[in-house]
Amino acid sequence: GFLFEHIPASQKAGFHDLPLPLQAYLLAYPILLVPLAQLAWEPVKPRAWWGWALLLLSTVIFSTWKVELTIRQGSMTPTFAIVCLAQLLIGLPAATLCAGVGAVVGTLFRTPKDRWRLQFQYQRPHHFLFNLTNTLVSCLFSSVAYQEAEALWGPELPGKALSVLGFAALYFLVNTVGVSLAISLQQGRPVFSVWRENFLWTAPSYFASASVALGIWMVDKHLGLIAFVFLPPLYLIYHSYRLYLERLNLYKERGRRDEEHIKELNAIRDALESE
Repeated sequence: GFLFEHIPASQKAGFHDLPLPLQAYLLAYPILLVPLAQLAWEPVKPRAWWGWALLLLSTVIFSTWKVELTIRQGSMTPTFAIVCLAQLLIGLPAATLCAGVGAVVGTLFRTPKDRWRLQFQYQRPHHFLFNLTNTLVSCLFSSVAYQEAEALWGPELPGKALSVLGFAALYFLVNTVGVSLAISLQQGRPVFSVWRENFLWTAPSYFASASVALGIWMVDKHLGLIAFVFLPPLYLIYHSYRLYLERLNLYKERGRRDEEHIKELNAIRDALESE
């Protein structure tokens, strides 16, 4: 379960250069956010300050672990695991805060390959706003479903596991379909085709991260702070995805070069035959 930070339009395009349907779509997100937040909000559960501090620190760290996707200007981070853990340990306010912080840091900062130094990356205001509002809407929708599921199945296992499963599934759908629709409006491609080709395969990562978050929640009930030592294994999930996508991009680039070479050879052959 990773958080995606996608830029649905060209870095060089201003908001007024976008297609009108895409402009309307991007403006709809902040409008939707207000009533959704009022519907989903719940009181903050008591939690020691270090719990909040560790969640926010983990969010900042995880949101800089980016994996470049095959789709243009797309990346994903493992921040969803922290959002899910915040939902389990504290509730919607903490999950929303972590989701928002993750979107801000993931959009505005990056770490160069093989380095741990943060670099600021400028974003167009509508790029930044879309990343932030899409993430918050995904979190709020998922939290509403989580609250309803927990009320139905109870706050203990196995009801808690089913609630977390619903949280991960809805977060994945709202987040990825929202990004797919933005890309579809910008590129003129069928939205389902964009979603199936670029995002469907990431679904297992959402459920893997949700499972880790559930395990940490179970340990936290008995050991408290020590439970956070189980966060580092998420890096292995992130690293495996990164290696997979790097190889995929490498094969894609080799295929493109081979195709260009074949076209050059065909052009030479046609020229020789015409002489």
